[in-house]
Amino acid sequence: MDNQLVDTACQPVHAALRQGTPATDPVVAQHVAHCPACAALAEGGPTMAHGLDEAAAAVSPELEALLGAVEASVERERGPVAWLRSRPTPVRMLLTGVVALAVPLLVALVWRRVDLSVYPLDRLAVDLVVMLVPAALALWVVLRPLFRPGLPRWTDGAVLALAVLGVLVGPALTPAHHAHPASLLGTGDQFVPRAVACFLTGLVLGIPVLLWSLIVLRRSGRWGLPLRLSAVAAGALGTVGVFMHCPLVTPEHLLAGHATVLVPFIVLGLVAGFGFGRRSPDSAP
Repeated sequence: MDNQLVDTACQPVHAALRQGTPATDPVVAQHVAHCPACAALAEGGPTMAHGLDEAAAAVSPELEALLGAVEASVERERGPVAWLRSRPTPVRMLLTGVVALAVPLLVALVWRRVDLSVYPLDRLAVDLVVMLVPAALALWVVLRPLFRPGLPRWTDGAVLALAVLGVLVGPALTPAHHAHPASLLGTGDQFVPRAVACFLTGLVLGIPVLLWSLIVLRRSGRWGLPLRLSAVAAGALGTVGVFMHCPLVTPEHLLAGHATVLVPFIVLGLVAGFGFGRRSPDSAP
């Protein structure tokens, strides 16, 4: 057998057995008397010893490669990121939910829309729910552990479809109100500049969610399903963020300046994920 795989005291005995030394040899007999493994090898004779050598030579390179890969992976997983990924799945889901909601909440606290006091509460609830639900579903699927029963392959597409429908609900409905002068702006010469400003704002607000969701993933790769659905969640939450700031209510502005925030995130997810067929399961609960 390979010298690295056996005890140092056994090595001379193994060498002697490979050379055909009989088990009655004093040195061999003294050792095998208290070493069951070597006693079995001595009973098998030179043929068994050579067979074990060949098996060890065939397995050792693969074993060494596997151990090297494991050691390299462990070496990379250090610091705060490794600590976050080592948390149980419920903890990572909770932390991700806090980070995801922090974006629109911070906007609502320090940069909220000026017409919020006159915005109908029922319409506000609808506008928020249709965008937050797809984001929550996307993050849940991404962080869902492997030991759970597998989801249908159409789950990815369904979550994306819900996100697209969510950002289109606002533009499809009539304006929420006409009770604040700031809500009626963004037309004429101001249409494009305000739409572009809202688009860029939503894009920036979605990036922290995307980065965070990728940081807490335990997957061996960062492409495929994780990035695809993380991007969907980031785009939806970026749209929520800009919605909590922008007071414009015209359908044209909501479509051009708000709904379009989801587009670059979808493109990023599709390019990185190479289509909806590839999956990268969570490696641990």
